[in-house]
Amino acid sequence: MSRTDQFLSWLQTHGGKFHRDAQYISNSSGFTIVAQHDLPADTTVASCPFDLIITSKSARAFLGKFMSGEDISSWNERQLLSTYLSFHIFLGNDESMNEHLPHRAYVQTLPSSDKLMMGVYFTETELNAFRGTNVYNAIVERREQLQQEWKTCTAAVGRINSAWGHSFTWDVYCASASYVASRAFPSSLLSDVPSLNVEDSTEPILLPGVDALNHARGQPVSWVITTTGGTDKSISLVVHNPITAGSELFNNYGPKSNAEFITAYGFSIPENPDDTMLLKVPGREGWQIGREAQGMDTVWSVFLDTVKLQAFGEEDEVEDYEVMLETSEVLQDALVALQRRLPESQPTSGIRDEVGRMLEHYLEGQRDILSKALNFVNIKRTQAVEIAREMGIDLVLEDEED
Repeated sequence: MSRTDQFLSWLQTHGGKFHRDAQYISNSSGFTIVAQHDLPADTTVASCPFDLIITSKSARAFLGKFMSGEDISSWNERQLLSTYLSFHIFLGNDESMNEHLPHRAYVQTLPSSDKLMMGVYFTETELNAFRGTNVYNAIVERREQLQQEWKTCTAAVGRINSAWGHSFTWDVYCASASYVASRAFPSSLLSDVPSLNVEDSTEPILLPGVDALNHARGQPVSWVITTTGGTDKSISLVVHNPITAGSELFNNYGPKSNAEFITAYGFSIPENPDDTMLLKVPGREGWQIGREAQGMDTVWSVFLDTVKLQAFGEEDEVEDYEVMLETSEVLQDALVALQRRLPESQPTSGIRDEVGRMLEHYLEGQRDILSKALNFVNIKRTQAVEIAREMGIDLVLEDEED
């Protein structure tokens, strides 16, 4: 029996299921779920019982059977979930441990690390192709965070069993953390009204089976919680569009930028309308700006107040147009600096085709965002000139002199 068949049998035995016409198809990145026959609208394609959901609470309970509570008391949710999955990886071939690994059938269907394309798996050449971007910084930071977490976790595991600690390698933890990053859903899905909204009170959870569906932006789906036998709950994914035979079944992860897709998921979307850029100012919080100058109104207001205070101090006679002109100059300088930091061209060698496409899609979005943001600033500058002229002041700007 193949690993896929073992998983489907395990899932069904525990109350979960896929639609009878949904089929696992192996590909270069793992699996896709394809409709064998036409499916009507509003089809329930996958279900997972609550008992099979992996949470930080269930992971902590599992690890507590082998480790002291003191060792894992300070671990964050990612450490708990990642170490839980890691146990299934480095002990997965130990037949004597089978009964102690409740999600062995599930973990065996997850793609091997050589198929993972998240940012932490970029080669140095590939990573350097993103130098000067927010994605570069995010990947470097994520690697550092994961390595620190792994050192803490493997040391704790090694104290209870040196052989386990030796088997709990960086590659194992990195793969497990990548599964969590790319497959986890917010715990708000388990509320009475399932939602993908992430709040301070939500935590990542894994839904075996349901998490096998890939993402399609705008795919209309619903999450439904059902109760059977009075107490047994399941969460199901309902696809609202009709599906033709041979087509892939998709989930919808919600609006995400290519920066997030590249860093956490290992893919990108061409001309992603949800792309954003983090605009940082030394000593201040950052602001997310998007295509069509989304978020620039807030950025402009903050810069306007800051420039007025720093450039003009407590002057009573400062005119609005003066503050607007100074603000437009400061913002333009900041945006142009970001433009210049972006890689000028895409490398033609030394990077995999998939990474090259991610870079291309990402840079297109960043350049478009900056272009629209600069247009926004130019409009504000024009408004300042018009205000001055209404006051009888005829301004000649430097670029007009040229």
